[in-house]
Amino acid sequence: KQDNIQVADSLYLQRQQGRIDSGLTCLNKFELPKALPLSDGALRLACFLSWGAYRERIDLTSYPALAAMLALANTDPVFVSTAPPVIA
Repeated sequence: KQDNIQVADSLYLQRQQGRIDSGLTCLNKFELPKALPLSDGALRLACFLSWGAYRERIDLTSYPALAAMLALANTDPVFVSTAPPVIA
C-alpha cells in the first residue's frame, strides 16, 4: 500500500494473496476452539487473525470458523487488553 501498488497490479502480490487465501481456507476447516481458555496455538492464530483484520489485510467473511474463533478470543479480557487502540 505504501507504494500504491494493488494486488491486481502485481503477479507476485497475486501469488502471495493466493497463498494467504489457501492457508486461511485450510485453517478454516480445522476443529477450532469453541470455549475459553484458548490453547497457545489458538492464541497465536487469533493474534494473526486480529492483526490481519486490524491492518485490513485479511477479510474473514469467507472464513466463518476463523471469524467465530476470533470473536471468541475477543471475549477474553487478557487478549483484548493486548489489542491496539481503535482510533475513531
